[in-house]
Amino acid sequence: MNTAKIATGFSRLRERELEHKARHILSCLTDNPAFPRPIPSLADIRATLDAYSAALISAIDGSPEDLSFKRQKRAQLEGELNLLALYVQVAGHGKREVLLTSGFDLSKIPWPIEPLPRPQNFRVEPGNRQGSVRLSVQGVDGAVNYLFQYASLPVRSDSDWVNFVSFRAQAKIDNLTSGKQYVFRVAGVGSHPVRVFSEEVCSVVT
Repeated sequence: MNTAKIATGFSRLRERELEHKARHILSCLTDNPAFPRPIPSLADIRATLDAYSAALISAIDGSPEDLSFKRQKRAQLEGELNLLALYVQVAGHGKREVLLTSGFDLSKIPWPIEPLPRPQNFRVEPGNRQGSVRLSVQGVDGAVNYLFQYASLPVRSDSDWVNFVSFRAQAKIDNLTSGKQYVFRVAGVGSHPVRVFSEEVCSVVT
């Protein structure tokens, strides 16, 4: 039996359409018992959405800086909604009747039977500034993006992991604590809800 799949495609929405869609999703997920611990939090997304709404107003007959800030806030909002879609997909166990309560649209494309394979050749290297790292992995066939995760050691529960989604098989993480030891991993994100992570790599951030 095919599993229902969240459809994103936020980049195709017009400015106000994205704003209205995000508010609809927030409304549907607020106090929704099927999704008790959204990632990112609804408060974080609401703050980003409010900043985006304000930027839309400022950009009307605004300066080039206003237009640039609007684009920046739109990209941030789309990224957070994509992360939230990943959470909803997993927490909803692919059940159509549950996913529909989230406010997200569902795709009509059936899911493949198998999860994507474990990523190979995952590397963690120092970034070009203090407190940053560069992550890279061999491309995974069928991956539409990559879910990078990191956590400071020791890791006590799944909630310790911080998510970072990239549409490329590489990412840069900034604002880490220099001299502190972290653990990193990555999974290819495809149609199947199961995420198979790479081997974990530990590194002291310079």
